[in-house]
Amino acid sequence: MARSGSAKLLSAAASTGAGTVEFESSKFNAFTFHAKGAGTAVLSFAIEVYDSEQAEWFQIHTDSFSADGEKVIQYNGAIQKVRGNVTARTTGNLTLSVQAQGPN
Repeated sequence: MARSGSAKLLSAAASTGAGTVEFESSKFNAFTFHAKGAGTAVLSFAIEVYDSEQAEWFQIHTDSFSADGEKVIQYNGAIQKVRGNVTARTTGNLTLSVQAQGPN
């Protein structure tokens, strides 16, 4: 049976900036992100991964909402840590969660 894990990266985030939750993801290689914009959401966000060799965060996906809604983002590959970042916001809030699966 495959290993699995999940985390809420952003919870109704209503300001710009990176979330404080960093999901340790090194044991996983398949990720499903669920983004939900609410409160008349007009905002942009990024999913970022950490590169320990360069000691920096890098964007693997950027997206935006111009109205309330939900989006599902798939990512396959090995990553060490992942976090969410609201990069621009006019109104509304963003909830971002991740579900991860990996080999046994």
